Amino acid sequence: MKGLIAPVVICIMAFLAAPDAFGQSTGLTCGQNHCAADNPGGAVRLDWMVDSQDTDAIYPANCTNQSVCVFRCAARPGIVIVTASHTQNGRLIAQDSSPALCSEL
Repeated sequence: MKGLIAPVVICIMAFLAAPDAFGQSTGLTCGQNHCAADNPGGAVRLDWMVDSQDTDAIYPANCTNQSVCVFRCAARPGIVIVTASHTQNGRLIAQDSSPALCSEL
């Protein structure tokens, strides 16, 4: 039993010490008709998702890796929920969501 405790403790310590960037912030900030997020570049990908709620939100087909994502609502303005995600090698490392006002430009 004593011989088993040391390897288990080492495994637990290694797991706890392993760097895990999830939980970091994307730096998401939103204003009227736009949101901005940190874009670290390199191997980190910045993806956007806009939940249009009950609006008619129009936004670019692809804001990927853009520091700012702009949108508008022509006929049905309101609040949209915008999510910015950082992924690296397919692994989610940071994600934030924020409401934003969507109106005519």
